[in-house]
Amino acid sequence: MSKLFENYLSDPGCYARLESHFFCFFQDLIEQIGLNEGRFNFPFYKTCFSNGVPFFDGNPIFSAKDNQSGKTLRVVLDEQSDRVTSFYDNHEGREFVIVGSILMLSFIKKEIVNWLKEI
Repeated sequence: MSKLFENYLSDPGCYARLESHFFCFFQDLIEQIGLNEGRFNFPFYKTCFSNGVPFFDGNPIFSAKDNQSGKTLRVVLDEQSDRVTSFYDNHEGREFVIVGSILMLSFIKKEIVNWLKEI
């Protein structure tokens, strides 16, 4: 699956497909778990400049906020990463950050699943 998106940093169309892939994955996941889609804002972070041009840098490639708990999720793609790292950021432990390369897409998705199960 990750091979489909390996050019996301150099191909704006590929980047848009990758963002859409995360969006659909998250949407399907919350439906499978039985959570109300209206409970979440996703994407949560604005990922474009004020003129509407996207950042295209993978930071974040996906974000979501659980309106019920106030917790947020941020997925950052970093092609220098050799493993998936996840941690709670300083925002009172409310933001869960997942960092990894596109080659680790399946592991990143597992971390998203774990976050949803915890909230």
